[in-house]
Amino acid sequence: MEALRARVVSTLDRLSPPELEEFKFYLRSSGKKPRIPMEDLDTAPTTSALADLLVKRYVVSGTPRVLVRVFQRMRRNDLVAEWVLQNIMLDILRWCGWILRNSQHQILQRDKKGGPFSPKILSVLTMTLKRQYENDGPKMERYNMEKPRKAFVMCVKTGRPGAKQDMKRMRNWLKACKFECTSCINPDEKGLMEKLREFRDGINKRKDDVSCCLVTLMAHGGKAL
Repeated sequence: MEALRARVVSTLDRLSPPELEEFKFYLRSSGKKPRIPMEDLDTAPTTSALADLLVKRYVVSGTPRVLVRVFQRMRRNDLVAEWVLQNIMLDILRWCGWILRNSQHQILQRDKKGGPFSPKILSVLTMTLKRQYENDGPKMERYNMEKPRKAFVMCVKTGRPGAKQDMKRMRNWLKACKFECTSCINPDEKGLMEKLREFRDGINKRKDDVSCCLVTLMAHGGKAL
């Protein structure tokens, strides 16, 4: 959440004082109810305080969507593109999390119905679905990585000496880790968004689950990227 808050502050700092007032005006009628109270918006002394209000009310999942709506109404298409990309990234991460939770639920339900899983096997399968920081025992725990692994790698080579070597190393590493890799080289804004949507939709349309989804963006950043 702190990373999202910092990015919101960075975005708001790019608005001029008149634009910041316009942002507050449109924010009053954007997002799910109950919305941020008008008096809280009017009295927010800094962009940091305004970011706190946004993240507290709309949390990680809702803040990017609200920002997209507001920036669309402000016709700040450059900021719309940035936060649409953030939305897609969050959708991918949430989808991957759902896969792991759903897999664990199916295992538990199957066992309750008299399935073939013994308590010992069920314990091992459940352990593989835990995150490492959820370790409640002496043994190292890890995800079950037996299903397909999907990776998306975007790389801007223009003006980036060494980018070609970066891509070579990434491809070798992903191949060694058994990832199915989708590459996107030197895209413009529209091309990147299309590729990301194709990647997301390709995962959503799969009949089988995936064990892991990795998205890597390599660029210096800048206008239209």
